Amino acid sequence: MIAGWIDHKETCRNCGIVKIENKFTYAYPGHPDQNITVDFCWDCKQKMIGTRQIVVRYGNIPAGGKSYNYATGSYEAGASCYFPAMGARPEFRCGRPRLVFSAIVINTGGDDEPVIDANTIQAVDKKERRRVLAKQTRVFNR
Repeated sequence: MIAGWIDHKETCRNCGIVKIENKFTYAYPGHPDQNITVDFCWDCKQKMIGTRQIVVRYGNIPAGGKSYNYATGSYEAGASCYFPAMGARPEFRCGRPRLVFSAIVINTGGDDEPVIDANTIQAVDKKERRRVLAKQTRVFNR
């Protein structure tokens, strides 16, 4: 494989914006990493900071309200969650309860997921919960 400068196209599912960047990479022309679709681009995530959003959390809220990032060895600013349209990694979903609620997004985590203030959690009604879980199921089946 040869390293070189190649155009990469990134499409955001949330806003539809397509960004093309010329990146130095070991991917060859036509490599799958050249044309990727992301659930939320950086701009979309930044716009949600400070707003109340419906989120999905796999597992209970950690004691102290902050998730631990094992990759960095430090705590996140709050509890890691996912937006309903985001696909969580399988190791985060497996065997954990799936919680749906609304909360204030305060940052993004080490895996680019939204991080919420655990003190702002509010329940959502059953109808909204079913809608969100159905959307999550569609995301996992794409």
